[in-house]
Amino acid sequence: MTNNFIKYELTHDVLADMTDDQHPTILRGMVNDRWELEDNGTHMGYILEGTAILINNKTDINIELQAGMYFQLPNDGSVNINGRGIVITRINYDGIFKVGGPIEDKGRMKYIDGCTDTLLLDPVLLGDPCLNALYFIPNILQTQHTHPSMRVGIVVQGRGECIIPKAGTLTFEDSRYLASIDPRDRDQTEEFFELFNRIELKVGTTFVIPANCCHSFRTFADKENTMIVVAYHPDSDFGPTHENHPMINRTWVDGVSANKINEIQTKELT
Repeated sequence: MTNNFIKYELTHDVLADMTDDQHPTILRGMVNDRWELEDNGTHMGYILEGTAILINNKTDINIELQAGMYFQLPNDGSVNINGRGIVITRINYDGIFKVGGPIEDKGRMKYIDGCTDTLLLDPVLLGDPCLNALYFIPNILQTQHTHPSMRVGIVVQGRGECIIPKAGTLTFEDSRYLASIDPRDRDQTEEFFELFNRIELKVGTTFVIPANCCHSFRTFADKENTMIVVAYHPDSDFGPTHENHPMINRTWVDGVSANKINEIQTKELT
């Protein structure tokens, strides 16, 4: 896979086959058609516009999804959409069947440079994949950064830019300077931005950011125009473990948490 930001037109097709990635993943676009989803992993989807029918073949459950809703299907099934959306398949991952949304207008957790985040589909266990909603208020200019694994995203509201260095590696000072610029001051930024490729983002823009690709996001001064990106992480360093989760932590024996008492802890999953 290239180490550059990859932008896709949202069509009803396999947009990116990343089965050779360390976290094998397939990205599909959905546009006014049907996808039959195989029993080869867990499928995470987002409905951008219109409605869709999600069918879980394992349980024979049919669910109608509205715009702004998302799902996680851990086995074979299908999704028939009258509108637009995406499906991301994490190969060989056994997730939990979930449906949620519509997404909220604001993020629940602080992120970086004024951005916020909400965890939509959380890791069942530490290391599992997750789906997030990232919120960029107007006039955000992020610090240049990387991720240790690839990211998949779709812009679901608003507009902005992704900013990628043309060559070389930015210094920390360059990165902090970029984040300090007022995005409304285009005269101040134009010369500095000659060092970058600036990729337009709008509703429906779908993309992949390879691991270790240096980038940042920028929004403009449009009033009430928060940009929202639904983003897939194929792995995580966050989540419960068998020895550390709310149920076992808050089970006490004579005032001692069960996570400290090895002899009573369940030894095998059945």
